[in-house]
Amino acid sequence: MLALSRPVIYTLELTSACNNLCPGCSNAFANRRTTSCWTEAEWIALLQQIGPDAVRIRLTGGEPTLHPQFIPILETAAAYHAAVTIFTNGRWREPPSLISHIKHQPNVAGLLISLHGANAQSHQAFNQTPNSFAETTTNIRLALDQGVRVALSVVLNQYNLAEIEAICELGLNWGVDHIAFNRFIGPPHSEYALSPDQMVQGVRIIESLAAQNIPVLHSLCLPQCFAANTSEQCLAGIASICIDPWGNLRPCLYSKIILGSLMESSLDALWHSAALKQWRQNAPAGCQQCTQSETCFGGCRAAGEGQPNLYDPLYRGPIDELEERTIELPASIRPIPAYHLLEETFGYALLGYNKLLAVSPESLPVLQACDGIHTFADLSELFSLPEMELLGELWDSGLLSYLEERDLNIL
Repeated sequence: MLALSRPVIYTLELTSACNNLCPGCSNAFANRRTTSCWTEAEWIALLQQIGPDAVRIRLTGGEPTLHPQFIPILETAAAYHAAVTIFTNGRWREPPSLISHIKHQPNVAGLLISLHGANAQSHQAFNQTPNSFAETTTNIRLALDQGVRVALSVVLNQYNLAEIEAICELGLNWGVDHIAFNRFIGPPHSEYALSPDQMVQGVRIIESLAAQNIPVLHSLCLPQCFAANTSEQCLAGIASICIDPWGNLRPCLYSKIILGSLMESSLDALWHSAALKQWRQNAPAGCQQCTQSETCFGGCRAAGEGQPNLYDPLYRGPIDELEERTIELPASIRPIPAYHLLEETFGYALLGYNKLLAVSPESLPVLQACDGIHTFADLSELFSLPEMELLGELWDSGLLSYLEERDLNIL
């Protein structure tokens, strides 16, 4: 499996403290809510190490704004060129002041705010916090009114499955950028977790909305063999890594596996460790014969932790049928990159939102020709069929865009 020589997407769990009480919290440390965490100095020292080469930095928790020095940590993260996203429950101590700080920081892509229902009853059934729906929704609107980009994060559960469309309608009426739906990963709470059949129902609703160009997406990958879906490959341990409130490195925020402490080992050593190499390979053997293997890599590896076979519990088996598709490149479009170009030992890696593609050094001229000046028709005159097939793959996978659509700072 392709992995970058160094991570470029970082999830920083600033604190384990949280002012919500979600019993289905999927944080690896959900049962360890304490006020102890890395200090401002320790987080800033890390940011000084990773900031220059980072593509995306995600500040999360717990509730990240509860870190006593959240603002200086945010300011340090935003001082680099990486797109910074704040994952938050939208319940803040001083909302106007916080929004003002966020608004004036360079490189902040926006807020990803947890909203688990279209009304107080369903939202608070999941987070177990009275009056939190009114507080969260008020602060969502405050942020949007101040020009801060907001997306919603929804954990699908028994209380909101019937409200998927209503949540989307609510968010779009406010003006949110998009709505990200998460599968439930955590202890199998019968009161909250969806059955496989209910999960399929939720996936189909989300796919139907996406087909209508409603800005919805799957925040976590789903095996294609479970249900056809538009979720994308997981980059955990491939291009991204997670650092918990005490400086431990984990593959992702859902994984309980501690690869080591940054107080004791270097980031590079842990990134190339045998433990992480093994974690990357935790996919069903059947995926090697699956025609969709490069799309989902077997689903969520963190969801497989604790399973007898270490597989995503939604895995159903390899897909044999190969869909015959012809990719039509719109002749008049002038393509531009919708990826970050990363130089690697094997050539180049093209990193999109949740897409990573390796290309050879010989592909560089055709990539450079996607400059917003040449149309696809022009490019077809300049390059051979294999090179145009590469452009077709990039266009189909969203790694090429055009000027009106370009936006790499996806929350």
